[in-house]
Amino acid sequence: MASPPEPELWKRPYPPMRLFGSPNPVIFECQEERELDYTSRWYRLPDVPDFLACTLCHKMYIVDTAIEPSFEAVELPRGRCHFNVSRLTRSLVPAACRSGDVQPIREFAKRRLQIQDCQGHSGVGAEAEVKWFRTRDPRLDWFAACEACSEDILQGTPFRARFVAAPAQPEGEIWACDICVPYIKRALLRFSSLPGDLWDSFVEAANRRAHLPKCEGVPVEKPAGLQVLQWYRPTAETPGDKAQELVLCEACFCDKVSLTSLESGFEVVSPPQQQQQHVLDLLMARLGTAPTTTTTCLGTTLPTTAAFASAAGMQSLDVLRTAARTIVASPPCTESGVVGGTWFALQSGNGTPASPDFAVCAACYAGWIETWGLTGFFTPIGGGAARLCNLNPAHPRFQTLLPRLGEAVETGVWAPFLAAARTWAHVPPCPRSDMAAGRRWWGHDDCTVCEECQLSFCAATDGGAALSASLPLRGGVVVAAERMCCMYSPRMRQQWLLACERGSPEGLVAHSRQRLAVYAQTIPQIRFLKGMQELQMAQAMHNGLMSTMYSGMASFREVSGITDGHLHGSNTLGWHSTDEGATSAAFSQKMSAGMAASNGPLAQIMHLAAIWEEWE
Repeated sequence: MASPPEPELWKRPYPPMRLFGSPNPVIFECQEERELDYTSRWYRLPDVPDFLACTLCHKMYIVDTAIEPSFEAVELPRGRCHFNVSRLTRSLVPAACRSGDVQPIREFAKRRLQIQDCQGHSGVGAEAEVKWFRTRDPRLDWFAACEACSEDILQGTPFRARFVAAPAQPEGEIWACDICVPYIKRALLRFSSLPGDLWDSFVEAANRRAHLPKCEGVPVEKPAGLQVLQWYRPTAETPGDKAQELVLCEACFCDKVSLTSLESGFEVVSPPQQQQQHVLDLLMARLGTAPTTTTTCLGTTLPTTAAFASAAGMQSLDVLRTAARTIVASPPCTESGVVGGTWFALQSGNGTPASPDFAVCAACYAGWIETWGLTGFFTPIGGGAARLCNLNPAHPRFQTLLPRLGEAVETGVWAPFLAAARTWAHVPPCPRSDMAAGRRWWGHDDCTVCEECQLSFCAATDGGAALSASLPLRGGVVVAAERMCCMYSPRMRQQWLLACERGSPEGLVAHSRQRLAVYAQTIPQIRFLKGMQELQMAQAMHNGLMSTMYSGMASFREVSGITDGHLHGSNTLGWHSTDEGATSAAFSQKMSAGMAASNGPLAQIMHLAAIWEEWE
């Protein structure tokens, strides 16, 4: 029996999507590292219950094989697939399917659950106690692999013999796993699976990626006639194809396109013509005096990232081209919002907006909604003043609603996302210890609860609905005056749970009154002291700048020989050959005094903060 294709080779159609109904029997896409926080079906070996396989991995690797009877199906409220790693899919599972023996899979699963997961690009310090591996090849002396990636990937390839345990990580150093870089991971899998020893090819590919500058998603200046970096774009479907304005830097091309099914649909952006340049032109370029052009990589924007993910999964360059044409022609989706343009709101089923508070900009609509085949659930609306797109990470409800959007795509049922959007899209973030006016409040005048905390905590606790109904502020009373939320505090949430058990709010309100009294004695004073501290620091910095300016003037006069021959200053300031030198010294002393004074309130601030933290 032939081995199933690897995840990067699965060709996925649009998921069947409906408003209501049962979830699709097979999830649209394995989420690998992401935990699913909704009830779904999983498969597992009964004696390793925490090592789960999603329905897609079960279909691709387990169904109709000799090992299928060894797995049981379970419904769980949350879970994460551990099965979609190359050590299993390319090595252990095919061998088990041939032999009918799942013991190697069982042993791997038990061992892997004892190893902490890869921490990714952010890296970890020595205190994390991660076991690291390095290669013997001096050409990759920078390369490090964490134990998780070694188990999941390296040990299932012929390259495993080239890696050894690394010395202990020194204290104070941050190490990051290099296998988590998408291009390096794909290169490792590709060159280790092809016939022959292609270790040198992997070394070349890994070094190529490691020495590329990090993409910042900002304009990059490039001297005319001097090609510093490679840039890539999709090939044109027709002459003048707007999709070709989707330009990627070399780092983004490697991580998103290279060694995938999309690679053949990209081309290098032609550099400016250099054939007729003279030696002087090239010299000017080398010296940085030639005219510059700027190129901006669009590979880091979320709409582009979503479009790439869909196009790669469906192995369709047309999906990417279609999205790219809209993305490059639309205003960028920024944390400052988008002015005007076309917007798309959720529709309720009869063509009217189901939640006018949930709307996505044209770029995100093209990158997320169209590529996933969700256009039937949205309707266009007009633009206007600056508005923050709901699919922008800066939106306060992005982290709340994005998992529900993912759930809809994965399960094929739209209703849970629609309900979540109706509930959460309009909810402002909890103001925490800051005051907020004109908000809806729940609870008591002396124990106010914001809408976010009411929905996410109070109403969700056992007895919470009944306790909320017994308090004066019911149903979200709009209060024009400023109020502070009391329920973000872990200690207040404990008091809420106790009040739910007792069925009475008296103890909760009494505790909140004490907490508000402590707040009045600490937080305003802390903010006042911090404000004074900032003013003193700003004044000290100003004095420092003035000192530098006068010092420069004094130096100019001394070098020019236009001093008056007298000494200026005092025993305190020192003696200087110019009046500007003495003035510079005076400002320098003021700066030092200001810096010292700005640290004066620090002890008082820390003392007050400690008192408040006891009540938090």
